[in-house]
Amino acid sequence: MELGVDFAEDVNLEESIRVHVKITNKFYARCVVYGSLIKPPFSQPKHCSPSITSAEEIGLATVTILARPVPAAIAGVVLLSGGLSDSDVAKFFNAVNVVANKSTRRYYA
Repeated sequence: MELGVDFAEDVNLEESIRVHVKITNKFYARCVVYGSLIKPPFSQPKHCSPSITSAEEIGLATVTILARPVPAAIAGVVLLSGGLSDSDVAKFFNAVNVVANKSTRRYYA
């Protein structure tokens, strides 16, 4: 399941998280997806200067989105790069792993 969100206007990170969680919740409320894979994007704000948001903030936002609505029946998570550079993807993915590894809850990235 590919659950990408494309914002038409500028959106801060908090609003991006809120919208991603809402859409993911609605999707899983209507679908039985035992054993499926989810392909979410890294949660990011949409504005003219993406350097304002750190890789750590994006990692935490992405884990937050996955931790709230994604059911345990999901077999795995495959994060989308969304046209990001290899360097940014590596930084964001590392940040997701750092957040997940620090958590007392068990997350899978």
